[in-house]
Amino acid sequence: SGGSPENGFVTLGEFIGENNVGDELFVLFSHLEFALKRIAAIVASPFNSSLAEDIATGSETGQRDKPKPL
Repeated sequence: SGGSPENGFVTLGEFIGENNVGDELFVLFSHLEFALKRIAAIVASPFNSSLAEDIATGSETGQRDKPKPL
């Protein structure tokens, strides 16, 4: 198996590259891997304020009861 042996993880490109698959499939998965990394970077970006606002308002919709005295 490819990848770095010290951590045991292999990228999708390395995994597909080891097996005898068509070039078109390899290119497709390479583009898919790039797109998913790009989406993850956009979602994780602190500068994406509209997404952060959606997440913040979504967590406030489930209102809790007032705490009861002990």
